[in-house]
Amino acid sequence: MSFYAIGEPEYKTSNWYKDILNGLMNEKRQKRFALTLLDSIDELNQVTISDEDIIFVIGTNSEWLEKIIDVCESIFDNRVIVLANHENRLHKGKYSIVTADITRSVQILYSYLQVHKKERIAMYGINPESTSDAFRKRSFLACGGSEKDMFYNLISLSQCYDDFAQKMDNYDAVICVNDYAAISLVRHLKDYKQLFITSCGAGTLISKFFSPSITHTRIDYQSFAKAGLDLCRILQKNSNANSVNIYLASDFVLGETTDNLPFFKEAMQEIEKIHKDVDKFYSDLEIDEMIRIEKLLNSCDSEDLLILKRILDNATYSSIAEELFMSTNGVKYKLKNMFNICNVSSKTEFVDLLSKYIKTHIA
Repeated sequence: MSFYAIGEPEYKTSNWYKDILNGLMNEKRQKRFALTLLDSIDELNQVTISDEDIIFVIGTNSEWLEKIIDVCESIFDNRVIVLANHENRLHKGKYSIVTADITRSVQILYSYLQVHKKERIAMYGINPESTSDAFRKRSFLACGGSEKDMFYNLISLSQCYDDFAQKMDNYDAVICVNDYAAISLVRHLKDYKQLFITSCGAGTLISKFFSPSITHTRIDYQSFAKAGLDLCRILQKNSNANSVNIYLASDFVLGETTDNLPFFKEAMQEIEKIHKDVDKFYSDLEIDEMIRIEKLLNSCDSEDLLILKRILDNATYSSIAEELFMSTNGVKYKLKNMFNICNVSSKTEFVDLLSKYIKTHIA
């Protein structure tokens, strides 16, 4: 198996790209696999690609990704892995993603601020062209923020501050979309202590030397490579998988811009509450029942399906066993496994659940 990697030209100048690439090179040295770095997708015409080879695509611009993935799919099929902060939203193309869990990073910061009684929270420095910032906006809204609390970097961070300064008295805390926005905000303020300032999903080198230190979530971009290789093994074992996404967690780092106040246990409880609100779909009783039945049907072979049909027809265990040339205990054993999958404890519960959604004429 050989690996190939191609990076978005504009993205190559970023520290995030360099960290991802360094992670790949470290994994290459440790695991001794073949890795070819491509300057252009046309270089693939000069090599022979096997049915096991993998390509890593490093970038965030949707237009560039769509063009590259379209070409890669025709060569690598589903063995295309994007390593960057991106969401699988392209209408065409089979590809997988390793990305930071940006949504949860915003939830962590929002909950942390709320636990410390900061209820008037702004999001600052949003680049409307950034895929990552689009995730942050969506998560900020889900947490309870609103569009009027968002401040955009349309021309420059100075312009963003000018817009924010007009409404600054409305806020007691800010979630900046990255370290650059946070550092700029601190520098513009006469007294940074008038606000709690946090930064989402960063941890740049400049922030390590900047004073005051900024409370932030930090992503280890070098870990993208290891996760990408883990994803390769998943794809190898599941050849029918069109897409597998891995979301990497962020670290939380305290700083002086929030007085180094600790991250209380209550903050994690707030995050879980937000998750439950976001995932109300899965708490719906009707959907929960259908998901359990779907899980059961996915586990059934032809013999299991016949047992289901006969159970719904009100057949006895002994008659089912006779029909299938099995022992009665064998039928009971199979049904017990089905009960466990559906999270029921009796035949009556089982039949009641199935009969809501399944007709007796199971094929």
